[in-house]
Amino acid sequence: MSGLSARGVVAIAPPPSVSERSRTARSILRSMLERFWHPARSNAPSARHNATPHPAQRRARGRRRAVRTAMDGAERLVCCLVIGSESTERAGACCGGDAGRTRRRGSAHALQGVRGRSIFDPPRAPACTHTRTPPPYPGSRRRMASITYDGQSLMIDGRRQWMVCATIHAARVPRELWAPRLRAAKQAGFNTVMLPIVWSRHEPRKGAYDFEGDADIRYFVQQAAKTGLHVALRVGPYIGAGIDMGGLPGWLGSSEPAEGRVAALRAGSTPFLDAVARWFGALSEQLRDLQASAPKEGPIVLIQVEHEWLCASDDVAKGYLVELGRFLRESGFSVPLVNANALYQPVETEIDAWSGAEDLFINLRQLRSVRPDQPAFLIEHAPGEPSVWGRASDARHAPDGAAQQRMLAECLAAGAQFNVSRFHEGTNFSFMGGRYADAPDLFATAGAVNACAALGEGGVHTDAYRMIKRVSTFASRFGRIFANADPDYRPVMPAPPAKPTPGAGVSVAHVRGERGDVAFVFDNAPPASGGARNAPVDLLLSDGDPLPVWLGDQRAGWFLLGVHLHARATLDYCNVCAFAQVGRVFVCYGPANAHAVLSINGAVFETSVPNTKTPVIEEHEGIVVVVCSEAQIDAAFATEDAVHIGVSGIDPKFEPIAHPDFRTRITIKADGEIERSTLSNAAVAAAAKGPRAPSLANWARADAGEFVLGASERYASIEAPGPMRVMGATHGYGWVRARISSKAAHKCKTIFPEMEDRSHIFLDGEPAALAGVGPGAARDPITLALPKGDCTLTMLLDNLGRRSGGSMLGESKGLYGHVWEGAAFDLGKPEIQHGPPVSPLTYRAPIMHLREGEVTDARRLTWTFTHRRKSPLFVRAEAWPSIGLVLLNDEPVALLEPSSRLALRLDADRIKGGKNTLQIALMTDHAAGGRTIEDALRDLAPSVEAWEGTLALTEKADLAFAKWEPPDAGAFEPVAKAAIAKSAKHAHPCWWRCSFRTSTREAPLFFDANGLSKGHLFLNGRDLCRYFVATADGKSVPPQQRYYLPEPWLRIDQHNELLIFDEHGAAPTKCKLVYDRRV
Repeated sequence: MSGLSARGVVAIAPPPSVSERSRTARSILRSMLERFWHPARSNAPSARHNATPHPAQRRARGRRRAVRTAMDGAERLVCCLVIGSESTERAGACCGGDAGRTRRRGSAHALQGVRGRSIFDPPRAPACTHTRTPPPYPGSRRRMASITYDGQSLMIDGRRQWMVCATIHAARVPRELWAPRLRAAKQAGFNTVMLPIVWSRHEPRKGAYDFEGDADIRYFVQQAAKTGLHVALRVGPYIGAGIDMGGLPGWLGSSEPAEGRVAALRAGSTPFLDAVARWFGALSEQLRDLQASAPKEGPIVLIQVEHEWLCASDDVAKGYLVELGRFLRESGFSVPLVNANALYQPVETEIDAWSGAEDLFINLRQLRSVRPDQPAFLIEHAPGEPSVWGRASDARHAPDGAAQQRMLAECLAAGAQFNVSRFHEGTNFSFMGGRYADAPDLFATAGAVNACAALGEGGVHTDAYRMIKRVSTFASRFGRIFANADPDYRPVMPAPPAKPTPGAGVSVAHVRGERGDVAFVFDNAPPASGGARNAPVDLLLSDGDPLPVWLGDQRAGWFLLGVHLHARATLDYCNVCAFAQVGRVFVCYGPANAHAVLSINGAVFETSVPNTKTPVIEEHEGIVVVVCSEAQIDAAFATEDAVHIGVSGIDPKFEPIAHPDFRTRITIKADGEIERSTLSNAAVAAAAKGPRAPSLANWARADAGEFVLGASERYASIEAPGPMRVMGATHGYGWVRARISSKAAHKCKTIFPEMEDRSHIFLDGEPAALAGVGPGAARDPITLALPKGDCTLTMLLDNLGRRSGGSMLGESKGLYGHVWEGAAFDLGKPEIQHGPPVSPLTYRAPIMHLREGEVTDARRLTWTFTHRRKSPLFVRAEAWPSIGLVLLNDEPVALLEPSSRLALRLDADRIKGGKNTLQIALMTDHAAGGRTIEDALRDLAPSVEAWEGTLALTEKADLAFAKWEPPDAGAFEPVAKAAIAKSAKHAHPCWWRCSFRTSTREAPLFFDANGLSKGHLFLNGRDLCRYFVATADGKSVPPQQRYYLPEPWLRIDQHNELLIFDEHGAAPTKCKLVYDRRV
């Protein structure tokens, strides 16, 4: 029979009948209440209690409410432990579980008819959602865990899991730093980590898989499990994130349709799907046994399929998105699937999640309304603008920590779980960065340089980290409230505005559920002077009593009501923000000197928020209450068994790390035991000062003159120009040499219509131009002074990264067509004509941000021209504001994407001998800035130009290609530091080499590239990253000046070699190494 073990835990014997188990449960419950619960016990106030702040009636109501809560909690506990597998009706009656509710249309129960929705398990007998299946008898075979979900949360064997997620890019972090980055996420309050998996990193060549070293994602997942984190996988195949081709391997080629309208990438083309199926199979071999549904329960609980596939096209989605899900299931992945399609394209059996950073409360409330049977996820929260070369970090477009905290609070208030995508973005090592789809020249920097990242490139806590830590720790430590919130309770309220409005008041959102309530208060006015709201906001509680709550330096606050804390203690209310609960320790915080008041079991506790470095710690109603100031809470970290205050983090041995601003460290264990330790002055000074940066020495230089002159033996003959990937250079730089002949000396107007992205052009070894995009480059035509007879044209091609988003991935890079002598071609005066509307999806699919049935406007920008020669025409234009089509003689010939550049070649066989019409048709609803279609078309007309290719200069030339790579060690010549500037040949590419020694890896080390121009870095033979700090004439290029040297790549107490390639041969006289502080 059942009874209490020596440890007071219910021991489960072979199961009796349901009626016997019910009687046993009631009996145990009664004995527990008689033995441990005395409702009439005295609640005499302590010295800090307010003797008469509230009427006696309110205290009595609070006491009765606490009694009911305790009895309900005890009854649920006993029923779940003892009754176990009672019928659904019985479990609903005893536990208040989902089974006892009326089944709503579209709920998980309506879909499966028994319990939380499962897409991989066969139906089983109904069970209480609060019940964990008892462990098997010794010697029995362990069953696999069941992962399900309903309209509130995921559930593992019926246990609700409220996900508080942060993204860490393993591909952008060295393997040795995965554990510290994961610990930083755990200490910031997250319980789940999102792992984007970069296909191109693991299959750089077709069929050659790499899961070793820095590519060992299995090790990453295992480390996450050791850290106490669940794992969500973003398996792609496309993952975006500013990575070259969105993570797709370059060997896949271009997305241009081979035939028909279906794109070759991110669509249902057979070659692409075959490659994806093989990739998912290889990935499954690494990870499938680490799923939470595996026999040995692992940390993987969720898989995101694709990323922001924002096209509403059912037939294309069926041939692609549905197939991806099938591949994953067939390869052995069984946990729930989620998509980030933002409701553009729902996929059956997948959770439809939201992406974005604006109007989150509104959008996520709507998501819960239209998907009531699925948990609401903000799967991609990436506020602000990404860091790109040439664009300075602008605080107006980079929300600070308080603004990001408010966004996440809006998410929680709407009943949604979130993923902080910019928690730690790491480094775009080598040439990993790609081009963002927002404009033609937005290329990703090596490191994230904005105020949005919570964890800096070197692992340093940013200002955003401390604000995000507050809300994330609260969300995970009190996740039971949100996971059990009433999904149907969505009261009418003023909508929080998207931006702060002068004179605006506050908005209040109420989350109500069986585990307690949370009142969210949003400050809608701009931050006050000093960034803090100095006056409280009065809330009116349900019993009519006012409660003044404090926001302080936050733009959102969260205040608990009726929450069971521990044993017999229920928190009736608290007027400062909750941070964490560990055992019987409850931690809250507010602005210094604020009047804090809370009530537990109807007994009121009052104090002032401290303005010193010591928190208030008092035991009240069996709970150790810790009241901190904002400064103290930012130096506080909660673990599974303690709360540490006055520290900067927890080390791998679970020891507190010294904080430069706190001399005394306080540890409060889960049972309430308090430990204090005081640091010496030397330890505090060491934490504040940090190590001394090493110096750069032993400079040497190697010239790239052989490549510039075209004399290097590494040049190999080619028949014709081609994309760099065809030449064997899938990323970065490449050299092209063309030996051409001219009958007479003349100035040639030269165009490069089929060249991307940039090219240094040299004529007989002398710099002629820098053509292309980005700071310091000029658009062609350029004028070349060709001599009579033979000459050598060399080009240093620069692939800055292929598109990481949009509909047209895998574009060609380098010189993929001939160099032409050109002449401007007059298309005539444009006019607006009318034509039949056209659906772009009938020309090409998918097209992001487009839905089936949407068509172009009937008004078209039209040129009428005649061209009877056999020479090709090259039509080009700068960025477009919307989706559209280019039509030649009423036939679509090119797709226009927002902010893309048009580069269209019209050969003679496409042009009629008589009159031709070239037209641009934009989408009716996509004109930017609220302008009319006519205005948008007229504004675009001046940017459209045409060139006639009169002579292909390289058609009969002797062509050769050479890969770009570091020179041999023997090519370097030592240079004295004083002679570095004199030895530099400005405008000629060259290599620099130097060395340094370091004795520590305790702080992140950065290379300050001041004085250089643009190029690439290598550290101890490892391909580090690009750099871009100035143009050839010395004009500064924002936003990144310093470049991270990962600690694992450094050699301690040995020589470290730094190799620098500079495109313009700039002298590194001002370069230096600097350390970044940990806090």
